[in-house]
Amino acid sequence: MTPADEGRRLTLCPDTKPGTFTKLPASNPVKGPEGKTIYLSTDGVAKAVVAHAGSAQALGKVVVVGHRDRVKRCVLVSRDNGMTAAVAREVPLPVKYDPQSVQPWTRRRDAYLLSDLIAQLSMTRNRVIGELAG
Repeated sequence: MTPADEGRRLTLCPDTKPGTFTKLPASNPVKGPEGKTIYLSTDGVAKAVVAHAGSAQALGKVVVVGHRDRVKRCVLVSRDNGMTAAVAREVPLPVKYDPQSVQPWTRRRDAYLLSDLIAQLSMTRNRVIGELAG
């Protein structure tokens, strides 16, 4: 799984009881009006998971599985959407990048990390401005 693949297969698993996981449906990309593939954002996937469950509270504790370089932001976004989310140490995370990915920023680690850093800074900026706005 590469960061681009992850947008299609991001799995958030509610911890129904210790040691067990229930896999939620994948949030697959859709085709737009001109046949262009439209991927959900990380926030879009998290919102879809909450909508599928009915509420973030209905999910209980959530384990986020994703690409090693993206999973931190996935957890942050999941928490921003009301989930109690974490990464399971027992689950090995994918590390490969796809040089043929249709999303150019996911073809190499350096390009992805720069994009992810910008996204995390934007999230932090929005949170700080929200706090100041009251």
